[in-house]
Amino acid sequence: MCGIAGYVDFDRKGIDQAVLGAMAHALRYRGPDEQGVWVDGHCGLAHARLSIIDISGSHQPLAPKDSDLAVVFNGEIYNYEALRSEQHARGVRFETMGDTEALLRQIESDWTKAMPALDGMYAFAIWDRRAERLLLARDPLGKKPLFYARPRPGLLIFASEIKAILRHPEMTACLDVGALAQALRFRGVYGSGTLYEGIRQVEPGCNLEFDRDGFRVSQHYRLLDQVSPKPDQSKSEATLVAQGRSLLESAVRKRLIADVPVGAFLSGGLDSSLIVALIRAARAPGETTHTFSVGFEGDPSSELPYARAVADALGTCHAEVVVRAADYASLLTRATVFRDAPISEPADIAIHLMSMAAKQTVKVVLSGEGSDEIFCGYPKYRFAAVPAPVRGLLRALGAQRVARAAAVLGIDRRRSLIAARALSGVTELERLVQWFSYFERHELQTLLPGLDWSP
Repeated sequence: MCGIAGYVDFDRKGIDQAVLGAMAHALRYRGPDEQGVWVDGHCGLAHARLSIIDISGSHQPLAPKDSDLAVVFNGEIYNYEALRSEQHARGVRFETMGDTEALLRQIESDWTKAMPALDGMYAFAIWDRRAERLLLARDPLGKKPLFYARPRPGLLIFASEIKAILRHPEMTACLDVGALAQALRFRGVYGSGTLYEGIRQVEPGCNLEFDRDGFRVSQHYRLLDQVSPKPDQSKSEATLVAQGRSLLESAVRKRLIADVPVGAFLSGGLDSSLIVALIRAARAPGETTHTFSVGFEGDPSSELPYARAVADALGTCHAEVVVRAADYASLLTRATVFRDAPISEPADIAIHLMSMAAKQTVKVVLSGEGSDEIFCGYPKYRFAAVPAPVRGLLRALGAQRVARAAAVLGIDRRRSLIAARALSGVTELERLVQWFSYFERHELQTLLPGLDWSP
């Protein structure tokens, strides 16, 4: 990953390079290979680079001599080679060999209308020197973060992380109490909000344009437009499985495009095991594939044996990391600084240690994160169809009583309490909301008296 940052100030003369340097420095762990700043008139851009493609070229900020545009970019454009071929056929001459310039030239061709042609994960900022306008954009599913603040009408500040925005002298860190209620209720702040007052995030699949007339937000990708409201009954199960396999194979191949070694996190579960199998299939028989797993000291449910079995079966070069209680004590403060906000299921200590191990041999890893959500693999999705009489019984007994009974039977009390609360809901919306909540609504109002509950 890389880090991007910068600001546009139409009210004052000159951009403070020291501020840009401080913003880039705040993101240095995202991009340890190289840092750079660029200034033109009312705009300043900063970048912290992790070099993956065109390592010796594609320095950022990138501002080709024959273009009015300058860019800072975090992510990867998977179809950049195809875009470069199309652009070359139109007469474009490239200064670099990477995907950053392909992105810039694509936007140069038709500004925001060129966005749908991008296939990748990205967050970027592009400054148009001639028109004096800034474009911020985030990938369709929001894999790459992008935050912004507008402390006064003529100033817009942006960055990959909030801590870099706070390096600007006109920014102060103030808690958004309404967002805090949302985080306590849903284990996250959704939409364009953050826990910081006055700091927003560009939503997935959206663009933000800023010029002297103000700023405008538009959407270049809508997930709902890609999903059929009803399943296609004309396709057989075998056809759907074949299509799913083809899509997964294509997704893995795209993510193997790199000028540096690529490995994988392997838990031994279905998702990561499939990905590692497809990596092995996409590579030459003798090519080494590095995999990494993490477990917890004394954990009777450790995933390490399952990961080891898959690694042995696929012939990967496998490494294991064991997390101990002392690791949490020593790393928790550092992890909290990195977060910028609470995490609903904080596995970051384990992932951090596994990443440190992976860093010794590879620079990029693939993982199966998110698959359970996409393919409805969590138990909550199976329980969603529990009949109404069962839900009525759970309401009559009460969630606390059900959880205590479950604990006597050896079932995890905390998980049972969440399940009982969720399944007791009268409406589907109530049930879905409660799965992700640490508190019931009345508990939240008791915790924060006088605060309105925010859905």
